[in-house]
Amino acid sequence: MKKYISFSLSLILFLVTLITFFTLQGKYSQKAYFGKEYAVIRVMEEDKITPLEISGIRYAVEEASHTVENGNGRLWCDAYSYFETAFVSREDSKTLECQAVVTGGDYFLFHNLEFVNGYYYSDSDLNLDRVVIDEKLAFDLFGSNNAEGMTVILGDKTYYVAGVVSLEENKAREIQLGDTPVIFIPQNIGETLYGTRDYDVYEVMMQNDLPSYAFNTVSAVCEGKDVIDVTHRFDLKNIIKIIGQFPSRSFVTKNFSYPYYENADRGREDVLSILLVLNAVTFVIFAVNTTILIYKLRRKR
Repeated sequence: MKKYISFSLSLILFLVTLITFFTLQGKYSQKAYFGKEYAVIRVMEEDKITPLEISGIRYAVEEASHTVENGNGRLWCDAYSYFETAFVSREDSKTLECQAVVTGGDYFLFHNLEFVNGYYYSDSDLNLDRVVIDEKLAFDLFGSNNAEGMTVILGDKTYYVAGVVSLEENKAREIQLGDTPVIFIPQNIGETLYGTRDYDVYEVMMQNDLPSYAFNTVSAVCEGKDVIDVTHRFDLKNIIKIIGQFPSRSFVTKNFSYPYYENADRGREDVLSILLVLNAVTFVIFAVNTTILIYKLRRKR
């Protein structure tokens, strides 16, 4: 009887870790999915990423891209951003300190934020006088998340709220931002507030017809930078690679911190790595118990 219990428990543990791994992998991968033919590559650098470097990456991506069969659509798109502190108010309220994300390009295409009302701004806006705020800032300023069309003051100028977003709740955001509200600011307003700046993060989506084609294209012109294949980071092959990087993966040797969404993804990679190790261990235990059970059953014959 005991041998059957051991066999059953080891089988259950193996199946639970296996199902949990693939369930979470599927959930996480959906956040990074842009189609099988494309990949999103994220670039970060301790000394920032200059506009000249972005031009170099764009040239390499353009050269590596080829026309789609129907001749329509964009071959690639990109986004770039940096982080600052902003002081936001309305005419009849106190000033609030916020985390400002200054964006350029198609930032909201790469970061699928949930809009509770309104919509995002874009570089093609006629007046370029709109911002996006999170729910916390909306409640702090207006007492409601229904703030589309309201006005906020940044510096000495007034801007319109294009939309309100609900930021994803995760441990990385909680640790890095705490209760600090967030405001998303287009590049032109950022230049007014902070002057011309280099960028903390650059992201590009391009064709990926061959394995690692997009990653290799960007890596070739980003030597010394952190280059991450966002689309395939949760693939089994990459998770196995991460397991091999322990414990050096946890060592921080650069004088800059990743944005909260990158830290959240790294945390998800760690969770999948632990689950995969547990799955391997439970498989070995299951295999041993299966062998013992078969051996004992044969001896009874």
